[in-house]
This record gives sequence, C-alpha cells and structure tokens, in this order.
Amino acid sequence: MYPLLPLVERFKLKKLSRGDKMGMLRVTQTKSIIKTMKTQKLTIKALGLGRPNYFKILPDNPQTWGMIRKVEHLVKVEKLPD
Repeated sequence: MYPLLPLVERFKLKKLSRGDKMGMLRVTQTKSIIKTMKTQKLTIKALGLGRPNYFKILPDNPQTWGMIRKVEHLVKVEKLPD
C-alpha cells in the first residue's frame, strides 16, 4: 500500500478546470456499519474507511460529496484549511 501523504499532495496540486485549487476534507467514520444496507457498507469501503474513528483525507469534489451524502449518518466531515 502506498503512503497517504504523496497522494494528498497530488490532490492539493491538482487544479479544477476553472483554475481554482481543490479543497480537502477530513472524513471520519463515527458509527459502525453493522446492520446497515450493503450499499452503505460498500460506500464506506470506497471512502477508504472501515471502522469507527478511522479517518481519511479526501478531495473536496462532487464525487466525494455524493458518497458522503449516502452515509452522512455514519461519518463526520471537516473542511481542512488550505
């Protein structure tokens, strides 16, 4: 598995088509996925989470927000300063 930091740096340097810098989000899983629907379990796995109190630094884009919306009752989201 590759270290997380270089991946985060690549996301910070990558620019959107409008020329704006992409923000970053810290997504923390707050609740267990036991007794949740299969699609929610797969979404948690796609976000790179898996157990309560695990967190992941993700890009602030519509794809990430779509996944977060699907499991918003299981996660906490913080916007990181630039």
